[in-house]
Amino acid sequence: MSQAGIINVGGGPVPGPTTYVENTGAATPALNILNVVTGATDGIDTSGAGNTITISMRNRLYGTVTTNDATITTAVTLPLGAIPSSYTFDLSIAGYDAAGNKGACYTLVGAVRTNGIAAVLLPNQTLDEFEDAAVLACNAAISVSGNNAIITVQGLAATTFDWKVVGFYITVA
Repeated sequence: MSQAGIINVGGGPVPGPTTYVENTGAATPALNILNVVTGATDGIDTSGAGNTITISMRNRLYGTVTTNDATITTAVTLPLGAIPSSYTFDLSIAGYDAAGNKGACYTLVGAVRTNGIAAVLLPNQTLDEFEDAAVLACNAAISVSGNNAIITVQGLAATTFDWKVVGFYITVA
């Protein structure tokens, strides 16, 4: 999945900055056009011209899901593809029970590999838990199914949780 943002380079009711800081110094738009050049491996794609440039981030995971019970529920599925490779994940997961005003939040680091046909979960996920005492049974995890990496959450019986997952992954073949 990718998420996109828009940079308005002036010309609207609120003028944009006159320069933008980038890794090689300051970039100054010419005729309200700022070229954003990215490499093939840095995780950023750009498109557009003029006053609107769309920036899309590769290797980003995002998902939302609602749970109403203690069933383990998929929040994000990442197909791993046909090329044998390894993946690491760095995820932030937030869950909120609005009726009970309770939170269950996590940072999760884990890894999987694929032979191009089937995924294997690598051992020793690291889960940091930040939970209200009443929701200690909630959980988040990385798992695999077929040739997919799966990010799951687990709520509580008879409790509605809204969940959001945001994170990044890197892969090497």
